[in-house]
Amino acid sequence: MNIRKKAFSIIEISIATGVLMCLLLPVLTMMTRSSKGTIRNKYEILAQMHCSNIIAICNSRPFNHEMMKETEERDVGEIEIKAGAIIKKFDLDEAEKNIFKRTITIKDFSSDDLPYKYKLIIAKVEWNQSGEKKRNVMMASLVTE
Repeated sequence: MNIRKKAFSIIEISIATGVLMCLLLPVLTMMTRSSKGTIRNKYEILAQMHCSNIIAICNSRPFNHEMMKETEERDVGEIEIKAGAIIKKFDLDEAEKNIFKRTITIKDFSSDDLPYKYKLIIAKVEWNQSGEKKRNVMMASLVTE
């Protein structure tokens, strides 16, 4: 009587495991790269929001306000807001633990040929992501008197 047991040999299991690993390796690589891309996009979106907020604050100030003076790339880590007799300072770096560096450049465009005075506001936010080069986002706005 010849009884043959039906089972997989160690060689068959090794080959199946190797094929499965070859098929799953690209999927795992894709998943890790997509999570890195998500983190990169998160910081870029936050940087765009910071630029937009800085420009909105500048646009809300009078044309000759101290913050609106012509300047070359000035740091904007803290913003002062006045409401009547109340003066409040906001530290923008506190929430992000100094991930972002915010700067503002204001250029004055005045000419006798133009009927209005113009100022160009350029907000720039820079940050370093782990293991990558320095990245930045810039936005510009034009203000008239």
